[in-house]
Amino acid sequence: MANNYQQSTVNTLIPIGLVTGLELDLLAAHGYQHEVDRACYYFFSEDGAYDDMGDGEIIDNEADYFNISEKNIETVFINPEDSVYFDDTNNLKQCTSTAIFQNIIKRSGGGIPYIEIESAYYCDKFRQGEFGGFAQVITADKTYEMGTSSFIRDTVKEIKAANQLAKEENNEDMRL
Repeated sequence: MANNYQQSTVNTLIPIGLVTGLELDLLAAHGYQHEVDRACYYFFSEDGAYDDMGDGEIIDNEADYFNISEKNIETVFINPEDSVYFDDTNNLKQCTSTAIFQNIIKRSGGGIPYIEIESAYYCDKFRQGEFGGFAQVITADKTYEMGTSSFIRDTVKEIKAANQLAKEENNEDMRL
């Protein structure tokens, strides 16, 4: 049996004053740890961060553990209705790490125009398709992402299309 791993780094240093205790708790619930570097937080994940806490038991446990409630979300998040969801019993049901970083960007007032994240995934066995990574750039209202597998897929598609076009042009030249 093979074991798969993921590690992530948030390359953008975020000033300590821009991150609330609730956001630290929410990011920890997503698997992010942090260190202080020059009065800024450096976020990383040694064991795999995940963006969507999603529906289910894990989020209820995390919300209870970190004392996350609708009331304290509303005191910190800008437009929480766009990114944080609770059920009828006030249990946190969804909150993405992307939404947390976007909230920090919005609150920065232009001081942080974007946040960069890089992740690597790998396997302890050399199995095809089990290695790679992705990059993400998060702005206040949009996320740009590129994974290694999508890069390879798109590049191969482009090469095949260029080769097909060259082949067709070559056949056309031979007819003349």
